[in-house]
Amino acid sequence: MSAPQLPDISTLSTVDAIAFYTRQVSEVFAIRPGTPGRSERLAALFEWKRALHERIERERAERGTAL
Repeated sequence: MSAPQLPDISTLSTVDAIAFYTRQVSEVFAIRPGTPGRSERLAALFEWKRALHERIERERAERGTAL
């Protein structure tokens, strides 16, 4: 199993990106630990999540609703 290409986050709305991430997490955690490629897929997904969080924080700051 190879790490899938994750979509460019800038092409998705924030809501669609969150929905995509949620579906992907569900799929990855359904894969048994130790399955070849699972770790790489999980690492790629967490990196994508980091970018999503940065985007959300930028949007909050622009709206003046930053935490």
